[in-house]
Amino acid sequence: MLEIKSFTRVNGFVGVGHPDGKWQLVVEGKNLVNDNDNVSGIYAEGFTNIRTVLPPREWHATLRLNF
Repeated sequence: MLEIKSFTRVNGFVGVGHPDGKWQLVVEGKNLVNDNDNVSGIYAEGFTNIRTVLPPREWHATLRLNF
């Protein structure tokens, strides 16, 4: 039997921009606690034991400019 223990996923983002909408900057983080737990899986004894692992911490930044 495949048992998945509980896990915590913390994601977040913050953004700033000019009041007239000419630019916007957004910074986003995923899996901020950097857990590497299994989040799903398929288990069949003697056949398969497939697990999906929570991706590592990720950071993204987006800059939007309007002309």
